[in-house]
Amino acid sequence: MDYRSLLRLAMMVINGCSLIAFLTLVIQSDGASKSSFLKLYKDRYLPNHVIKSIRATSQVECSMLCFGEEECESWNMYEAMPGRNCELNNATVETESANHVLQKRNGATFGHWITALSKTKNEKAFDPGLKNISYVFTNLGSEGREGPANASGYLGTTLEGQVTLNAGIQMWQVPYTGTYIIESRGAAGANVTCRYKRVFHGTWSRGGLGAKISGNFWLAHGTLLKILVGQRGMTGTYLNTVRHGGGGGGSFVTYVNNTPLVIAGGGGGCVVDKSDGDPGQLGVLGSRCNSTVGNGGMLCSNKKGYRIDAGSGAGLLSNGNIGVAVPARCFVDGGRGGISDGYGDDGNGGFGGGGYGWSHGRGGYTGGGVWANSTYGIAGGGGSVNHGFDKQSGYGDALEHGLVKIVFLG
Repeated sequence: MDYRSLLRLAMMVINGCSLIAFLTLVIQSDGASKSSFLKLYKDRYLPNHVIKSIRATSQVECSMLCFGEEECESWNMYEAMPGRNCELNNATVETESANHVLQKRNGATFGHWITALSKTKNEKAFDPGLKNISYVFTNLGSEGREGPANASGYLGTTLEGQVTLNAGIQMWQVPYTGTYIIESRGAAGANVTCRYKRVFHGTWSRGGLGAKISGNFWLAHGTLLKILVGQRGMTGTYLNTVRHGGGGGGSFVTYVNNTPLVIAGGGGGCVVDKSDGDPGQLGVLGSRCNSTVGNGGMLCSNKKGYRIDAGSGAGLLSNGNIGVAVPARCFVDGGRGGISDGYGDDGNGGFGGGGYGWSHGRGGYTGGGVWANSTYGIAGGGGSVNHGFDKQSGYGDALEHGLVKIVFLG
């Protein structure tokens, strides 16, 4: 008898008793114990996947109606709602897609059945007592436009032996099924000083702060995540006279198919005697020149035909734009920062799509643009994305690399 048939039989014995709010089924298979239990989320529902709406008198009845529907994977039930108050869904939050994130609604309850295997050689046991386990992902000591080359920096932490690197992007499997807080911090843009003909004028321009974005997510054991930790922009020199600041890279957390969970935009770089870089943006739009988080930032000027010798930041899906040299690479293209026009390490962008800085423009970020003319320039901050619930946002610190912190809540 299969899993669903056993549950139907159990509910027939219960005969619809609304007092039963929790049911556990245990099956022995190949020496491993499999248990299934009802999981409910108050004031939450799963949108956009309803295949049928019907009337139910209790959560138990709604769950059984789901089991009677072959395509049903989960359900939404609404209190004090007349008529068809039980919605059957053809998806669940355990599916690897950001479209399956639970939304908040007072009086709603989302429910589904969870199957957990006991600990075996290849799987960790589900333990309801486990909670508040932190996993902190860093730049692993790496600087500049390239990401880290090895994960030895995680020795002695909860990530020891759990992270593999793919050209600087960190690959990590979710260890337990449950709710996680994911916090992503974009890297800051570089600060610069004013030096003209080797004379220090005491002038500072500051790179923008990285955005700090967090949300709650339901993740299933074994789900593979891609994590890119942004690196701060580089400060460069030209003929020992002027120092330019590259843009900070964004920090990304996505599913393996590049669907984003959280992206925190990096801060803008800067150039001497010009304005400070913009901070990473808390919304989806990168600042300056109508940039967006999904695409590379634009270059724009009020002076027709003016060449901007700077690079905008890359986005999730497309590279940054440039006046000269090498553009910042988007997340799906590896996320390397932009390179300046060949005069040494002249304000290269940080890993995570940071653009490079040069004489009248600035480095960009994850989708940040650059506006400039012959006397003035400013670099935009990268846009951010948050597909979680219980969302929070703010800013990081100056000269800070990015960071991703994931906490298992249970």
